Amino acid sequence: MKFYVEVQPSRFRDKLDEQFAVIKEVSERVHVPDAPMGYPKASSIVIAFLALAHGLRATVHLRTTDYSYVGFLNQIYGAHLIGIDKVLLLRGDPPYRGSTVSDVSPEEGLRIIRSDERLSAMKVGFILSLRYPIEKIRERICFNPDFVLVTHKSREKLSWLTDSYGGEKIGYLIISTPRNEELVKKLPQREDVCRLEKLAECVEESSVYLDSLLVSCPEDIKECVYALKKIM
Repeated sequence: MKFYVEVQPSRFRDKLDEQFAVIKEVSERVHVPDAPMGYPKASSIVIAFLALAHGLRATVHLRTTDYSYVGFLNQIYGAHLIGIDKVLLLRGDPPYRGSTVSDVSPEEGLRIIRSDERLSAMKVGFILSLRYPIEKIRERICFNPDFVLVTHKSREKLSWLTDSYGGEKIGYLIISTPRNEELVKKLPQREDVCRLEKLAECVEESSVYLDSLLVSCPEDIKECVYALKKIM
């Protein structure tokens, strides 16, 4: 099973450089969130560019709710220009301040990218929440994204997804440690949380249904990487 690691966005380059150095010990690819929970951070594309400079590959997350049609294409062309090969499109939470734009949905964004021959090498993914009924999940994968980031996991629906979707299935795994457990308790994805001491068990269970895992460990990435190294 492959492991990807979620970068904790920051406005401070030294903190990002420190994360990249640690992540390289367990993964060749990072995922870069875009304004998580609707709060502004440094641009996900700029952070991805810094990751590339460290010899990592990067999957950029883009919140379509923030962009007009032209603004969305500006971001995609910028990502392509610096060598980004994968982008995850999501609507995203409402911005903590200001207005939503929402000219482009994730589904429309996928169509735009695939209609442009210059972007033919770029892989496009969606978030796939399994809290929805099977029919809704089926409608989403009918758009045929190259990969999906699976959240709100359930064993029954994972089994169905394995038989129904041929692209890369990436499970989202939030690691709870003594240092970050109070923060993790506030997150909505309870089904995706794994305690640090149960990491090996969570990985083994996920490997039955998923191709890879995106590991997120807010405010304690070093401890998470140390634990991953022990089970790899």
